[in-house]
Amino acid sequence: MNDDLEKTDFSDITIIIPTHNRPSLLKRSLKYYSEYKINIIVVDSSEVNLNCKNNKYLQYFYCPNLSYNEKLLLGSQNIKTKYTTICADDDFFSLNGLLIGLEFLEKNNDYGSVQGNTIIFYRYFKFFIFCKENNTHLNNFSRDNKNIKNRIFEKFLKQNLLYSLTRSKIFIETCRIACKFEEISIFEVTDSIVKSIMAKQKTLNIFWNARDMKRYTFYTSSKKNSKNLILEDFSKFIQTKKGNNYIKNLTTMFSKFIFEKNLNVEEFRKLLIKNFKAKKKISYKNIHNKFFKRFRIFDIRFFIYTIIYKFKRNTRYDYPWTSDHSKNDWIKMKKIIFLKL
Repeated sequence: MNDDLEKTDFSDITIIIPTHNRPSLLKRSLKYYSEYKINIIVVDSSEVNLNCKNNKYLQYFYCPNLSYNEKLLLGSQNIKTKYTTICADDDFFSLNGLLIGLEFLEKNNDYGSVQGNTIIFYRYFKFFIFCKENNTHLNNFSRDNKNIKNRIFEKFLKQNLLYSLTRSKIFIETCRIACKFEEISIFEVTDSIVKSIMAKQKTLNIFWNARDMKRYTFYTSSKKNSKNLILEDFSKFIQTKKGNNYIKNLTTMFSKFIFEKNLNVEEFRKLLIKNFKAKKKISYKNIHNKFFKRFRIFDIRFFIYTIIYKFKRNTRYDYPWTSDHSKNDWIKMKKIIFLKL
């Protein structure tokens, strides 16, 4: 781990930031990463062009007519680095975490992606409530089974790998498939499946990123359009013509990259359909409000927990940080969050 991250060379990493009508959040994000020598690609579909000036580390693309998946494809077409990750414009990566992830992938060629533990935060004035998000990200769970069948279908689609540091060739393959569909859900699902097919995935027990649980805007300018971009029922989707085409795309991709005898192409296709049919329906309303509702119900509990951990004897670190590096990373994030840009 590095205490002088501003001088660290992150030239092998590109962070792609998709954004839409959230200029203040984008400015906040760019301000945070401007302190480091790391490559940033912004794909902005906002109604107003922010006119960010490109420099050695920043590429800004204004693309108002592109969908979310098409924006990420555009970003992938401009990657010049060995590794890539996505960052929402209201979230923050731990640069120490990325550095550890980079070193891990450099030493382990059989792994295609790596991530750590995600912290969800909610800001109350100058006070923060935290939650270690196990349900969405399955912190400490790795998809590194040598058996390709188990690696793909164990806890199928129950783990979000979207913000993992990934070998660029794998990320590009995800974008190539997902860009053919407009639904945002397609990208997240494809990302998890493609990463599991092409290589092993590791979740390290380190602070990886901090995610702002506040809902600022919708995915598009239209609330109705935004809702249509979320697939609520994959079991019904795969029975449609578009869904059948999606299965074909995944099966074709699988046939190109798999060389193991324990799972043939036809078996993969059948297991894919079976697991999609078993996936529980989640309403858009629940997706939209799940974090907010959870914290509105339990915010007093988390508030008390935070106070207890903060003043607990013989504890060097504020909850939920467990090292000097993670604590210092959070302090830097917090300074940016409080800035008025």
